[in-house]
Amino acid sequence: MRITWIGPVPPQRGGIAQHGARVVEALVDAGHEVHVEGWAAPYPRWLYPGDQHDESAPGPATGRTDHLAGACSVRRSLRWWNPAGWWAAGRRARSSDLIVFPWWSTVQAPAMRLALGAAGSRPHVAVMVHNVVPHERHVADIALTRTVLRRCDQAVVHTSPLATELAAVAPGVEVTITPHPPNVILTPQPLPPGPPWRLLVFGHVRDYKGLDLALDTVAALRERDIPVEMTVAGQFWGPLEPWQERLEVTGLGGVVSLKPGYIADADLDELFAGHHLVLSAYRSATTSGVVPLAASAGRASVVTPVGGLAEQVVDEVSGVTSAGTTAHDLADAIERALSMVHSLTSGAAAIPTGWDGVAMALTRGLPPK
Repeated sequence: MRITWIGPVPPQRGGIAQHGARVVEALVDAGHEVHVEGWAAPYPRWLYPGDQHDESAPGPATGRTDHLAGACSVRRSLRWWNPAGWWAAGRRARSSDLIVFPWWSTVQAPAMRLALGAAGSRPHVAVMVHNVVPHERHVADIALTRTVLRRCDQAVVHTSPLATELAAVAPGVEVTITPHPPNVILTPQPLPPGPPWRLLVFGHVRDYKGLDLALDTVAALRERDIPVEMTVAGQFWGPLEPWQERLEVTGLGGVVSLKPGYIADADLDELFAGHHLVLSAYRSATTSGVVPLAASAGRASVVTPVGGLAEQVVDEVSGVTSAGTTAHDLADAIERALSMVHSLTSGAAAIPTGWDGVAMALTRGLPPK
């Protein structure tokens, strides 16, 4: 089958691009002919802090994935400010049997609507939905989402709450739920010595991800005389100084380490290996790429019961889900996780890492060609 992927792939930074690379690889491994229409600049610079590219990241856009050679063509010419490029990408996709694209932000709505219109009615259209609407919502988000998704024949999501949300916004789209594999395959390492017990908060630091709640949780655990330390590693979507000041005021400066900036794929093994548990103290969520990434590294996750996070953790097998979203709830959950940290580590490392299920879901119901 001839498939066109319209979306980010490495060296574009971030989980959406990593996810896209794994989807493309899975489709190629399934025997399909895949053509990538990638983004060179998906966001205005004011909207995405820091460099938008990681030239060291492996993936179809870098030519470093040997098994894709000859089976995957890559063009990275899409820019948020250039509608002529959106139209051209759609025209090139007209001869495809299937168009697949990720949906995560309404910033891309004009581009995708124009590209899908230019592609005509021949290709079947499947969308990989990460967020139905952005985490930081605006008044036009629902309308923009409907404008794009009503052109789709089917959608794939990673959790049932996301499927429910999608059905409410785009009721005519057929939805398939499949687990979220890790965007990067890591190598499980033995747990480091402990105590102190080391927690990791990983990924972009944004308001909805609850870093303030994670800090309050560390303080609550220290009040219980549980020797924990925490590393916060990732790109901060806002000034760093308020967080540094908060650590000083609360006396957590010697307990919590901030590592601001993008973490390259090559550095992930060492980062996860130095910690006992991964903490996702989200205040809201759809799904998370951090939980499967942690499992790939052989690290259990402690998560809040929001969105689809609880579906990504098998409680007391591969991680622990807190009873609520307070620091007390999370401190209880971390205590519980530490009491069985070795079995949780084994359970996390046993979670499958393959992407064939995602490829099957995206091509479900289509005749082989």
